[in-house]
Amino acid sequence: STLSSSSAASDVYKRQLQWYEDAAVRGDAASQHQIAVMLGIHGVPRVDRVSAYAWARLATTHSSVKDYDQTLQTIETALLPTERSRAESYFDTLADLVAYNLQDLRLDPQ
Repeated sequence: STLSSSSAASDVYKRQLQWYEDAAVRGDAASQHQIAVMLGIHGVPRVDRVSAYAWARLATTHSSVKDYDQTLQTIETALLPTERSRAESYFDTLADLVAYNLQDLRLDPQ
């Protein structure tokens, strides 16, 4: 049935998102970008422009891949004015978390 298959797909996306988040909080720019694409462009497992913006901006700080800049621009354009300050605040929180994790692991994403 369609309902159960859509629920199964949602579970798969949630697991993928968790996997990417595990790597993203450790400074992996590709994972940060993938989260932004999932949440901000594909809307899976949900649409979340605030989180998508924060992850996309974080990916551009950890990598010079041009596609990451385009993703950030696309998501930023879709942000509502009321979402902007929450998105910037969440970016600051994520950036601090990644910096802490990298310091703790003695790793550098460059």
